[in-house]
Amino acid sequence: MAQTALAVQEIPKNTGAVLASAGADQANGNKFPNDGRTVLEIVNGDGSARTVTVSSVPCSHGRTQDLVQAIPAGGQAVLGPFDGEGFNQKSGADTGWVYVSWSAGTTSAVKVTARRLV
Repeated sequence: MAQTALAVQEIPKNTGAVLASAGADQANGNKFPNDGRTVLEIVNGDGSARTVTVSSVPCSHGRTQDLVQAIPAGGQAVLGPFDGEGFNQKSGADTGWVYVSWSAGTTSAVKVTARRLV
């Protein structure tokens, strides 16, 4: 499955910058490049609760611990930053990227933004 890439938007310090968001790709999931300072802002504009899962990768002992967050109808969440050792893909074209998946039924009303403070 090919996840839809999110562009990481940089937030300059001490500005009132308003950043554009994208619709969550429920069918394919999303991904973003991660440097350990990136967070996801999710706004659920839908009338039902939705769940987001940030996929972890096996540590040196083979353990994983996905981050699973329920977002209530009309709610929002900020997740991260994400430790590269626990969340960055380790091989292939997506090395250094984090994978995100969405609960079934996610609509275009669910928006996501990848942000990094500079």
